[in-house]
Amino acid sequence: MKEDYIGIVKERVRLKEGRSVLEKILSIIYLEGNISNKELAFRCTLPIPVVTAIKKEFIRLGILEQNKGIQLTKQGVDFVDDELGFSGLDIELYKTLLDDEEQRVYLINKLSEQYAFIYENRPQVDVTIDQAKCTVNTAFKRAMLCLENQSLIGKNILCVGDDDLISVAIGLLLNELYHDKKVDRKKVCVFDVDERYIQYITALAERYNLPIECLKIDLREPLPISYANSFDCFFTDPPYTTEGLSLFLSRGVSALKNEKGLRVFLSYGHKPIDEMKKVQEVILNLGFAITDIYNAFNEYEGASLLANVSQMMVLQSGEDIKTIVPEECKYLDKIYTGELRQKNSVYECKNCKEKIILDKDSRIRTIEQLKKEGCPNCGNKAFELRKKQPSLLEREKRALSEHILADFYGCTESILKDNELIQQYMHEAAEKANATIVSEKFHTFNPWGVSGVIIIKESHLTIHTWPEYQYAAVDLFTCGDTLDLKSAMQYLEQKLGCKRMEFNDISRGLLRKL
Repeated sequence: MKEDYIGIVKERVRLKEGRSVLEKILSIIYLEGNISNKELAFRCTLPIPVVTAIKKEFIRLGILEQNKGIQLTKQGVDFVDDELGFSGLDIELYKTLLDDEEQRVYLINKLSEQYAFIYENRPQVDVTIDQAKCTVNTAFKRAMLCLENQSLIGKNILCVGDDDLISVAIGLLLNELYHDKKVDRKKVCVFDVDERYIQYITALAERYNLPIECLKIDLREPLPISYANSFDCFFTDPPYTTEGLSLFLSRGVSALKNEKGLRVFLSYGHKPIDEMKKVQEVILNLGFAITDIYNAFNEYEGASLLANVSQMMVLQSGEDIKTIVPEECKYLDKIYTGELRQKNSVYECKNCKEKIILDKDSRIRTIEQLKKEGCPNCGNKAFELRKKQPSLLEREKRALSEHILADFYGCTESILKDNELIQQYMHEAAEKANATIVSEKFHTFNPWGVSGVIIIKESHLTIHTWPEYQYAAVDLFTCGDTLDLKSAMQYLEQKLGCKRMEFNDISRGLLRKL
């Protein structure tokens, strides 16, 4: 049985940061050769006395030696090769990718182009379980982010749901880093309820010799006990509800090793501030800290629910991570947006005018399925959305109007001072929303700041700017349901140079039993 040198040093030094920082220290010394205490402390963001204590313990164990700087002994090199997964690794490529962002982008683009057909040919999404296809470039960006966070090499990685084929992107990136495919590259595991994706990923793993294992698992069921405390990190792109988030993260926690400093890569849609507070509460209650947030990191193909983008949050495990959903219990609540909203749709066949209702209880539940099977009356595969069938709740309680309150932060100051530009952009935003403009009025304040209103047939759009704070407040109010308000907001976000947008969508004039 091999010695757990990292565990021994962790206990002797009583290190609060966990095993991951000791692995980082050994990998830096492995890659750089001789290195000083000061440089090592800087690279690991540790106090020099702590680094010195760690060094002394590794020297006692025969892993390190002090020469002109700190370096690995032969025993230490073997340990890093065998236990940290560096045996057979293309060291120069790995170092280049860690140090050079341009090279990371180059390899992401190269792999995206080379394997685009894999992502083009994956199964159709099932919108009833909140599937949405991320782009091939996004998949490889996520794999590279795993490398940057030193959660790739020598790690067991879990994908909690994988209609995005992140496991495949990780496997293909590992193939670039390990030219000898027989070398142990640890394991990438996929838990997914969709048999189509299980079969597709399994076939790809066999074809390209990828270290991927797939299990068909409904995450509402408890995980098999054999996978508890087995993984070094996990990826998840959960349903875009707090219920789905809580469940998917809890199942990931059940499978994650109970150690401090492990990474979770969470993709989640941009939400209004009150909903994001709930998301952060879930994350904190699980015992994680959010270490990084990348806005608009994930791009999706035609995912209107996500406005085609979502953020990537990197979480780090604390000392006592825990589940919110009990590990041994079946989860009975609804988790998917379709279950919670329960909206039905009516499509009309363009050929015979047959009307087909799609809802969660239908045999055909999505427009993708309908197009594949064809009209049940004539077999035609072209349809037109006629109207949304309101749910029982919507029939009992309906709003006269919709009011979006949007906050634009980090905008370009010069634009916020420019009355003509603001008027132009607001006018164009109204056009993007397909609104009918009636009149418009804009005013510049002294010394700066612009306020303006565009009266539209469907209600109004207003803006107020605070250039000194790089902030603008925009209201979009409509009494109809025909306007594309999200397109208008996204247009303004781009034109104002906005770095962060938050919004609340409020129903106005609630009437009952219409």
